[in-house]
Amino acid sequence: MQELLTFIAASVLITLSPGPDIIVLISYTLQKGFNSSIKFIMGLLTGLLVHSFILIFGWTNFFSNSQIILFYIKIIGFIYFLYQGIVELYFVFVQNKNKPNPNNSKNLYKQGIIMNITNPKVGLFFWLFFPNFLFSSEIKESFQYIVLCSIFIIQVFIIFSLTAYFSSRVSNILRLEFLKPINGLILITLALYIILS
Repeated sequence: MQELLTFIAASVLITLSPGPDIIVLISYTLQKGFNSSIKFIMGLLTGLLVHSFILIFGWTNFFSNSQIILFYIKIIGFIYFLYQGIVELYFVFVQNKNKPNPNNSKNLYKQGIIMNITNPKVGLFFWLFFPNFLFSSEIKESFQYIVLCSIFIIQVFIIFSLTAYFSSRVSNILRLEFLKPINGLILITLALYIILS
């Protein structure tokens, strides 16, 4: 039980720490609203499920030792978010503002998935952090990982949802038109973060 309580406390602190996921979430919420940001959150959680399955089924050694696979995953994330950032800036500065931006809320779920899957630090976090909190010598290791991954994903959902809610309250009070180009810059920065990490 002590291991689980420690795991929960550590997970909450890690989730609350400033990182690309929470920065992008706040930016999207301020610009696009709470309902749109929930789609992004669900995408992030889906990405976490992928990392969870890799951990639960014992595939971590394969992925951690395959530098080629990790390299191509990073390249995919870099290209995707660089493109999304350029599109966002294009529709702010070049294209008619009355025309719909294809980089809209419908893409946020997909962006959340790709963001978590292509960020190698998320995978390394699962592979290196979770084994330290196995809580029983009698329970099958894979089941313990299911418990730990479930706890982690639930607390991420709660914290990110609360973050999105309070950010949306700010956006309802203030006019935040200046955030439109910032969204594009954040996506380009995210692309660089993924390729350089």
